[in-house]
Amino acid sequence: MKTFTYDGVSCDSMGIRYLTSNITVLPPLSSVTQAVPGRPGAYFYRSDQGVRQITIDISLPAASVADLRSKARALAAWLQPSIPKSLVLPDEPDKTYYAVLDGSTDLTAVAALGSGTLTFTCPDPYAYGATVTPTIDVTEVNTVANQGTAEAFPVLTITAQADLEFIAYSNGDDYILLGTPAMADGSQTKVDTNPLVMDDTCSTITGWNVYNTVEYGTEDGTMESDGNHFIASSYGSGSGWHGPSVAKSLSNTIQDFQVDVWVFNTNTGSKKDMGRVEVYLRDSNGASIGKMSLTDSWNNDANMWGQVRAGADGTGHNIISEWGDVKGTWNDFYGVLRIIRQGNKWTGHIAKYNSSTAKFYATRTTTWTDTGSSIMNPLATIQVAVAQYGTNTVTTLQVDRVQVRDLTTVSDSTTDIPYIAHAGDVIVVDHGAASVTLNGENAMNIVDPTSTFFSIPANEAVDIDFSPVDSSQMTVSMSYVERWL
Repeated sequence: MKTFTYDGVSCDSMGIRYLTSNITVLPPLSSVTQAVPGRPGAYFYRSDQGVRQITIDISLPAASVADLRSKARALAAWLQPSIPKSLVLPDEPDKTYYAVLDGSTDLTAVAALGSGTLTFTCPDPYAYGATVTPTIDVTEVNTVANQGTAEAFPVLTITAQADLEFIAYSNGDDYILLGTPAMADGSQTKVDTNPLVMDDTCSTITGWNVYNTVEYGTEDGTMESDGNHFIASSYGSGSGWHGPSVAKSLSNTIQDFQVDVWVFNTNTGSKKDMGRVEVYLRDSNGASIGKMSLTDSWNNDANMWGQVRAGADGTGHNIISEWGDVKGTWNDFYGVLRIIRQGNKWTGHIAKYNSSTAKFYATRTTTWTDTGSSIMNPLATIQVAVAQYGTNTVTTLQVDRVQVRDLTTVSDSTTDIPYIAHAGDVIVVDHGAASVTLNGENAMNIVDPTSTFFSIPANEAVDIDFSPVDSSQMTVSMSYVERWL
């Protein structure tokens, strides 16, 4: 029996029988022209494709009127228009359309008669095939083919195996250049403009020591590592905030810095859950020169409050102090807390991270200038703390990674070529979105202005070559989705 699927659900599982469908060979086309005075006709610019419509004839076998109405209600709930969703027809099971039920469909008539026609509108007129993932070898010229009838846009994922000052690749006509290649004559020096001085993956508590000072609470309990995260094996006890706190000193103090701390604070298991995770920046005397935190302070609702502060409590400045765009924006948080100081300019940044897409979202970035240059002590120590409130059930609290970068390295633009990526960094170049990300964050600043994002033409194969031509420096994977009109 033939069946169609919508939003991943087959019609037969809904008790609906597929009869037939109709889809136009081409979506409607409209010509864009410009009349020219004194010239017959008009100047032709292009043809624009309109929306595609698909009709599907169905029947609703039913044992009774009540059964028919039940199936009709289920049909209405299943197909209720919201956003375009995947539609796969039985005659083209390898192609997917993205469609929404058209308002002209009379579901009342379908419910009354037990049969009828569903009309779907496809705002995007293309049919999509499976994702193609050709094998890419950076030491060879790679031939990639597009068997669709429309151009395909590749997505390249480049993983650095070493420090790289540039990455380049070309299809013969267009190219992408990231960064700047250093001259082969040795007249230029490759430099790291933001070297890591701490990169702790929280795989062991060794090197971290108990730190007794926390704000608005007490240090108690025990911090440990489960091999992947810092977690509290015990939060101790108390009527207010209480929990373990540990600190680690840098090998040298840093004047200009970037501190990134990856944390979990999962708070929607129960609205009564409460919990906070904190990061303190301290100078060589233990004074606070900055703080970052995510806190759910409510025992009757799930709301996460984010804070990034320059300076000490009471005398510093809150760069970020909010719950995001709306309440709940940062609930069930996994992502990064970031604070930067360059000169007297501070930047606070909070962002959730989607591990499936390798992209950040729910971001907030705010800058503040310390016009009086009052918070200028060098950074010496990083402290992390997690806490429970009273005897309330605690949220899931983890610290995943602590990274500190020294931003004081000065680069001479005439002789120094900065690295754009380090071993382990992942750069994603999306030719369809015309975007470049580095470890999930926007990195359009490393794209040379002469670069051109390109496509793989319909029914054609193209050759793509890379530089550096060395798999010990980088590896590349590619994917693209073939499309049909």
